Amino acid sequence: MGKRKIEIKRIEKLSNRQVTFSKRRQGLFKKATDFRIRSGIGSQIAVVVFSPAGKPFVLANPPGFLDDLIDRYLQEFGDEGGIWIWNEEELNAERNMGELESLVNRLEELKGIVFRFAEGLEG
Repeated sequence: MGKRKIEIKRIEKLSNRQVTFSKRRQGLFKKATDFRIRSGIGSQIAVVVFSPAGKPFVLANPPGFLDDLIDRYLQEFGDEGGIWIWNEEELNAERNMGELESLVNRLEELKGIVFRFAEGLEG
């Protein structure tokens, strides 16, 4: 029958969410390890995920690589960081702001059209 596309949505029942997280975490770590092996000698990989309860899970290969990675990141970007980390609420707010700006621009265009039309009626 093959794989079917499923709708991505929040799993409301906490126990189901934790089981799903655990299975997907294991799958992600397996894929990351396979990727490292297939990438060849010298490949380094680090994956950090947080459970629904907020507990961190880390895969770092070679061992100790995560500490090295964090040190390299801080040397490159400093404490300010160079990566935006969005949560769903911030992402939705950003999308809404973009839509709002688009609507404001369209209203400005329409306002200009109305003024030109009104000037044509007066003249």
